[in-house]
Amino acid sequence: MLSRQKSLFSIILFLILFIFIGLRDYVGTDWNNYLDHFKVVNSKNDFHMESGYIALVKIIKYIFNDYNALVAVIAFVFLALLFCVFIKTTLCCNYCIIIF
Repeated sequence: MLSRQKSLFSIILFLILFIFIGLRDYVGTDWNNYLDHFKVVNSKNDFHMESGYIALVKIIKYIFNDYNALVAVIAFVFLALLFCVFIKTTLCCNYCIIIF
């Protein structure tokens, strides 16, 4: 179990990473491809993408109708799972996160 200081430091690390990963805009070479897919996800052509990803896009589009919300949700889920694995499998997860 993490001490209070380690927990606070983990939360700060999580928030820093989330800001950089989840709140980015027009970053990467595939940004426009995924944005185009987000815009036409309810059409008949689903670009032969993974069914779980298509379901997630449809849910986020229905709730928020914003591509940046999709990026933020994916970043949050990714970081939450990463932190859970590091907390359960390492003695000091903060070092793993810093190295990550």
